[in-house]
Amino acid sequence: MGQVIPGWDRAVIQMSLYQRCMCTFTAKYGYGEVGYPPQIPANSPLWVDIELISFRPRTAWTKPLIQHPGLSEKPYIPPDNFDFTPNLHPEGSDGEIEAGGEGEGGEGDGGFGGWG
Repeated sequence: MGQVIPGWDRAVIQMSLYQRCMCTFTAKYGYGEVGYPPQIPANSPLWVDIELISFRPRTAWTKPLIQHPGLSEKPYIPPDNFDFTPNLHPEGSDGEIEAGGEGEGGEGDGGFGGWG
């Protein structure tokens, strides 16, 4: 983008792979008031035949990591009252796991109403 005439950029970005188009660019989207002497006079329209035979995909953009300077140099220290043990039995649960049960699957599948 921005390395050729403006009309070229606008035309190619709308094309599909292997598509061919005949484009007419006004002076505004061509070489403008200056032209490209001696081949292209000033304020002249351009007629171009474009066929998109390949392209290079745009590189993947990643969001830069924004953090306070020096933050990565400071280790995380949890507060003194932080409990490291996981809560395996949430409130209202007695910790029992039901095996089997009656599901849509019928007998022998442990209540899994899955595939066939």
